[in-house]
Amino acid sequence: MNYHIREAVLYNSSREGKLGDPGTLEDYAFLIHGLLNLYDATLEDKWLFHSRMLTEKMIEDFIGGEDGGFYMTSKDKTDLIMRPRETYDGAMPSGISMAVMVLAQISRLTGVVRYREIMERQFKVFSSNLKRTPGAHCYFMAAYLTANMGHKAYQLYTVSREEALEYTEVFRQEYRPFDTLISLTNEGILRELFDLEVQEAPALLICQEGSCQKPLERKEDIEKELKI
Repeated sequence: MNYHIREAVLYNSSREGKLGDPGTLEDYAFLIHGLLNLYDATLEDKWLFHSRMLTEKMIEDFIGGEDGGFYMTSKDKTDLIMRPRETYDGAMPSGISMAVMVLAQISRLTGVVRYREIMERQFKVFSSNLKRTPGAHCYFMAAYLTANMGHKAYQLYTVSREEALEYTEVFRQEYRPFDTLISLTNEGILRELFDLEVQEAPALLICQEGSCQKPLERKEDIEKELKI
């Protein structure tokens, strides 16, 4: 991935040290989606770190206009007559639909309010498209479902990633498509990155609809809650 990113800008190709064209909204959104899935599978901080970095750049370069909606091309792409927008989901989701989905995912995972606000703005900007042809916007509607289904956000505090993975195995015993789990270890970088409240490890903080319960600190209680 380092071969395709220079100064936080994503490029669509590289060969023998030469970079191709700067990425489109699709390039950013699909890569972020993959990185978030890698984080979910491995709990390695670097994947969420890169996801956050690219999300910030995606917001900076591809949102514009008075309505604050996404465009498919960067603001720096000045040789076009107009900046296109396309929300139609065919065999592959549109770049805009995928961008909304990753904002839904990362806002639920980290609790960053700004990401959710930007995501909700997209629902307003493109609502007429969805109402007119809902069947042509399946992934956009899936993003809406992901954003608005009731869910629990679990913040797991452990001494090491290995300990976190043990708890995660318990969490994954049931199918929980809308619940999220973020691992915050003593050796990791995510606590400072997302300005999350620090808890003594081990601990499990459960948040829902903007409020959090008292942290669980006993291993037995943590495992019991993660099995639900």
